[in-house]
Amino acid sequence: MSFYLDMSNIAADLLKQFDQGGLSLDVYSNIGGTAWEPGAVTYTPQAFTGTVQGVKAQELIDGLIVSTDLAVTMPGTLAPKMDDRITINGKAYSILKIDAKPSAGIVAAYKVYVRA
Repeated sequence: MSFYLDMSNIAADLLKQFDQGGLSLDVYSNIGGTAWEPGAVTYTPQAFTGTVQGVKAQELIDGLIVSTDLAVTMPGTLAPKMDDRITINGKAYSILKIDAKPSAGIVAAYKVYVRA
């Protein structure tokens, strides 16, 4: 096994231990239509184990993230996209920024910044 695969397994185990529950990645899909007239939009929920916390002061530097946003840590086995959304305790949040940890290679975890 590679180092990053080991880190991915460790991250998944830690997220299971500290899971806060009520989290799902709602995967975006567009059925039919064209780019100018999209068809019906659906979101397919995929429950996952993870944690949610407020953002830190260092994360506010780029101006994209504000103090009321949340940071969701999720396992690297999922692949969030900007069109998806994350549901936290029944409330849908839009994805603002996705940080893969590490940035290259096998992803151990994602830190996803969301806003209501």
